[in-house]
Amino acid sequence: METYLPKVSIVIPVYNGGNFLRQAIDSALAQTYENIEIIVINDGSSDNGETEKIALSYGDKIRYFHKENGGCASALNYGISRMRGEYFSWLSHDDLYLPDKVKYEVDIVREFGYQNKNVVITCGSSVIDENNRPIPHAPNITAQYVLADKAFRLLLTRWSLNGCSLLIPKNAFDQIGGFTTDYIYILDWIYWQQLALRGFDFHVGNKILVRNRKHNSQVSVKQKDLYMTETKLYCSELANRYIGDKEKSLAIWECCYKIGYDDCCRQIASRYHIPFDSIFRGICLRLRSKLKVFLKKILMIR
Repeated sequence: METYLPKVSIVIPVYNGGNFLRQAIDSALAQTYENIEIIVINDGSSDNGETEKIALSYGDKIRYFHKENGGCASALNYGISRMRGEYFSWLSHDDLYLPDKVKYEVDIVREFGYQNKNVVITCGSSVIDENNRPIPHAPNITAQYVLADKAFRLLLTRWSLNGCSLLIPKNAFDQIGGFTTDYIYILDWIYWQQLALRGFDFHVGNKILVRNRKHNSQVSVKQKDLYMTETKLYCSELANRYIGDKEKSLAIWECCYKIGYDDCCRQIASRYHIPFDSIFRGICLRLRSKLKVFLKKILMIR
């Protein structure tokens, strides 16, 4: 029987990425899995051609596109519309893949027979700074297979998936469409939930094969206040959309309680009795969230 070796499209969106783009492309080219294509999308960089110069230096080793600036989601969608692979793998221009990232996830697809099935594969990730030095980071996900309904709740309340750790079948985008351009900070988190809502299960692997970089020029740092604003707005949208679905409403209530969004909590509680187990989980989630913030501050002081 012929071995299943699907083409994987590694899509790298970049805006003013002269600082780290070369490292990202090199890590993609170093993949031990050979049937890949690397698509670099220049999202209208304004760095006097530095980003473009780096990308063009790779010649036909990559597929390079330049577009008007529209944000990360629009750049991802542009790349997805041009991918030739059966699977999508996102690589931020400031992050890195370890050499076996794609191979590890394709091996899972083949080993468990996920070809032509609605299953998203993930691996683990570590955190580095602008100089590639490790930053202490406690993983919050254990290896497991999670059905779509449960994945929706976990994505809302507990999971924090690194977008670059996922391997997503191309048919997901055919079914759902691309990333939303209405949000900046949580666009990836929203899409993972859309996958679960459309019936995609998650095979979660915890082998660390992605290095997620933290630095002062990224959106998650420069515009961190957007996180709470966008999360509240999205939770309100979800609460209204699933007002007749008790299980989803309770998951949304837990998320809102975790972030202290009391108005949305009251809206859901006015329609449904909130059971003790949801209240208990909500309290634990809020305490856990506050503890994480505290520990981050301690680590920064050190």
